[in-house]
Amino acid sequence: MKLSGSRFAFISDLHGKNPIHFLKKLKSHPVDLVVLGGDIPDCTQRNLESICKKFLTLNIPIIIYPGSHENSDTYKKALSNVKNRLLIDALKIKNRHIQFGEMDLIIIPGSDTVASGTKAFNGGNHWLFEKREPSRLKKANQRIKEIKFAKKVNPVYVEDTKKLMSTRRSKPSSRILLTHIPFSCKTTKGLDVAHFGVAKKDFRIEKKDLKEVHEEHQSVNKGAVFTLKSATKLKKKGYPIILRKRNVGSEYISKFLKQYKITKFICGHIHEAGKRAISKSEKPIKQKVFYKESYINSGQGLTRITCKNEKISYEFL
Repeated sequence: MKLSGSRFAFISDLHGKNPIHFLKKLKSHPVDLVVLGGDIPDCTQRNLESICKKFLTLNIPIIIYPGSHENSDTYKKALSNVKNRLLIDALKIKNRHIQFGEMDLIIIPGSDTVASGTKAFNGGNHWLFEKREPSRLKKANQRIKEIKFAKKVNPVYVEDTKKLMSTRRSKPSSRILLTHIPFSCKTTKGLDVAHFGVAKKDFRIEKKDLKEVHEEHQSVNKGAVFTLKSATKLKKKGYPIILRKRNVGSEYISKFLKQYKITKFICGHIHEAGKRAISKSEKPIKQKVFYKESYINSGQGLTRITCKNEKISYEFL
């Protein structure tokens, strides 16, 4: 697929919020393309349809792919109902390599963690694997039953994007990798530094505490992960929670970047490392400056990317 243009916007982790603020920004800071990079809806079909329709009012192509919150049934039905030629589903393998002006957008959808959801809707299930391994898929399906409430894993494979790379030639300097999750970094300046809490053992959250800690389920299994906000509140109330801070990026994505010599990368997912841009050596890089190497976590915001002479510059709007 070929699209014309030199500027695009990357947005992820809306989590169902009304995108009106972003739409206003894009009218004053125009782009040729919008990329919705995962965790866009609140997991409901109606919400995803509404958000897609609002972005389509810009009358430019919209690339969309799932992260950790989208459920495959909800996602497919929502996009089917919207039915617009400008809405490009990058979950479809043929749409994971898109020529955009002088650049090549390469896309790996899915996530190495999935959200639980509630009984009102299925949870996330687009689980990312490096390659097809029945034993790993079996374990993931067992895990997803514990996480709830998706019925089964809808696997996404890095190797499918790799097959496209072998059939569609492009210069490494023209490639931009778009994902939901970050690659594995090595320092505290990385795009994957997460602050979170982990359950030390099985326990139950009292009903009176559920709303305050922003949780849906009373039963908690050992090893369950909580946002820093929820984990801090649970810990203060005496629940068995350990607070952690560490690099949690994907080795699959790191290997892909290295194999295909890609030096331009954009993701979301880890909110607390959002609005962060670094070089290959994980040193901060400036906005509105063109670089050959740019690795960006857009977080819960809007990032405008400008492409020129096989370099890119970024702005956090």
